[in-house]
Amino acid sequence: MDIGNKFSLVGLCDQAVQAYLRHGDITTAVQTCVTLNQWDTAVNLAQQQNFSQIEGLLSKYAQHLLDKNKKMEAVALYRKANRHTEAAKLLAQMAKETPGGAQKNPDRIKKLYLLAALEVEKYKTKTLQLQTDATMGTITTAQTVQSLITQDQSVASDKALESPWRGAEAFHLYLLAQRQLYEGQLEQSMKTALRLADYEDILDTQTIYSMIALTTYYNKFFMQCSKAFIKLEASLDVNEEMRTKFGDLALRIFTRNPPRDPPSKALPCPKCNTRIRDWSVSCSNCNYRLPFCVASGRSIFPEENTSLGSHGPDAAGVLSTGAGVVKCKTCRHRMYVSEVRKIRNCPLCHSHLDASASHFHDAPRY
Repeated sequence: MDIGNKFSLVGLCDQAVQAYLRHGDITTAVQTCVTLNQWDTAVNLAQQQNFSQIEGLLSKYAQHLLDKNKKMEAVALYRKANRHTEAAKLLAQMAKETPGGAQKNPDRIKKLYLLAALEVEKYKTKTLQLQTDATMGTITTAQTVQSLITQDQSVASDKALESPWRGAEAFHLYLLAQRQLYEGQLEQSMKTALRLADYEDILDTQTIYSMIALTTYYNKFFMQCSKAFIKLEASLDVNEEMRTKFGDLALRIFTRNPPRDPPSKALPCPKCNTRIRDWSVSCSNCNYRLPFCVASGRSIFPEENTSLGSHGPDAAGVLSTGAGVVKCKTCRHRMYVSEVRKIRNCPLCHSHLDASASHFHDAPRY
């Protein structure tokens, strides 16, 4: 012990640890690592020796990293310790605080939100792994209820955990609309951009409605374009100089183009069967919000001919939902089968999709 103390006093961490371990004093060995700021050694030692106070040690180490603004290292530590909710909260915070926001770093922000969502999914999976009765192979009701209560309490206090995929969805749609616009897919870009209005809690007003105004203008949907300009001119989130510029631009556009939308295809609402436009985000009659295809940004409508749906076994990475639509097994977001055949990975979460299975058939394109 005296030798260990002497090594510790002169800053020789490894030698001090070895001396303490020879005497079976794990606690002092770990504490010496902490005192000498050798946190990696402390954590590895605690894990190797099954140190009973490892949770507290990890918390202290994480705070040490955060104090030094090493947030990504703290995330890695939380993940290593299977503390998924803490990792998710920190990743979501990093996404919100990314310099430049959607205008300069949309790719990075999407990745951070995606990592946060995946951590929440890991937490949910871990929480819902209920104990199975050894003889009957059944799960008790009490266990199920307790697990769900625990999960709900853990995530309800943080929006990033309660709706973990919203951030990734918002930036995915924003990037998708941009790409479609630059590739000349004007109609597709408009349909994707219109859905951004659902994410005002994630994206700023100017980013959302500038994109909507631009894509609707190119598609000559001047009613939707007018609504976007009204938002831009009225929002206090947009600075006064930009509001003035938007007002001048709107005046030039709408003196030559009356605010009317051209005719477009109408399809039945999946809930109330009211005919709505194929670019609609929600039903004007029952307010049902249509799910969207993460590969194309289009709203998903029920297929009239269900024979086009998939009826075979699920391919790896996808869940068949019938009616020409499949769902990613990782993020559980939907996409048209016709889009899946063009890609190898889920456009949202980038998990591998096996689209080569024989049960995939083309779905009608709307």
